[in-house]
Amino acid sequence: MRTYFIEIDGEEVCGVKSGRSVTVPVTPGEHSVRARISWTGSAPLRVVVAEGDELRVRVEPMPGSPLQQIGTRDGYLRLSIDD
Repeated sequence: MRTYFIEIDGEEVCGVKSGRSVTVPVTPGEHSVRARISWTGSAPLRVVVAEGDELRVRVEPMPGSPLQQIGTRDGYLRLSIDD
């Protein structure tokens, strides 16, 4: 499987393979998180992290045909908060 790259506030912070997890420390406050693979990825997700909190996000391919999503910058991956 290919690697998904995680961006926080526009900066690439790590890569993660499908089915794996990573821990990335961030400062408390509001952040924009995006997943990317090649030239495409997910829409940005706004998150608020409180002091001492841990936030989990899930990255997965968007449902549907990859051919429908191939021409979009933000429609190939889905990024969501993982409870």
